[in-house]
Amino acid sequence: MAADFATRFLWALPRKYRRSNIPDVSDETQFPIRMKRGGNVVKIYRAFQKGREGYMLDYHVGSKRKQQRVSRLPEAKSKANEILTKMQHGEIEVLTLKDKDKAEYVQAKGALKSVGVSLETACKEYAEAVEILGSTSILEAARYYAKRHPQN
Repeated sequence: MAADFATRFLWALPRKYRRSNIPDVSDETQFPIRMKRGGNVVKIYRAFQKGREGYMLDYHVGSKRKQQRVSRLPEAKSKANEILTKMQHGEIEVLTLKDKDKAEYVQAKGALKSVGVSLETACKEYAEAVEILGSTSILEAARYYAKRHPQN
């Protein structure tokens, strides 16, 4: 009974008295924290979930909004720096495909499935073959080669 009363009493206290068990954040910390590098910005918000305090990273990649949760402020700052570095080097990108492009991608992947070649490898080899053959069709060159070098 006494423990139940103590628990109810602690939650009845104003928030400023309940925050003493959170070591990361001093009272001077203003949220959101904006971390900026070049034209890229990552904001860190204080977020509460299921009665626990955590931090939300908020940033945009292209036209898409991204959010990530972390539990501690130093971890949030570290993750924000990592995201900013990746954004600065162009490592974070969002690929958006129109319906027509998506259909072409799916068809290309399906056509290559039977031969076990990746789409990237097929595109590179196709581009090299076109450079070598010029205006001659790749299929025509393959048929000529197969006729000259039959496989038994």
